[in-house]
Amino acid sequence: MLINVKMTAQTKDKIVQAIDSVGAEILDVGKETITVEETGDTNKIDALIELLRPFGIAEVVRTGKIAIQTEGEKKEDK
Repeated sequence: MLINVKMTAQTKDKIVQAIDSVGAEILDVGKETITVEETGDTNKIDALIELLRPFGIAEVVRTGKIAIQTEGEKKEDK
């Protein structure tokens, strides 16, 4: 998920603390928003949204479940 959170000079430190507390990654800090990336299950993502909601959410972009088979998961051809 990517999320843009509204930010002011007064709320910036609290937002950063909230993001750090769940292990999400800050991608960009602008003048009015912070862009955050979070991966994980639905509960983890929903929890972050609720944590950031009081600051004001400008935009959220989510995907559904996605996966790709890795080389280590492929069965050998015999």
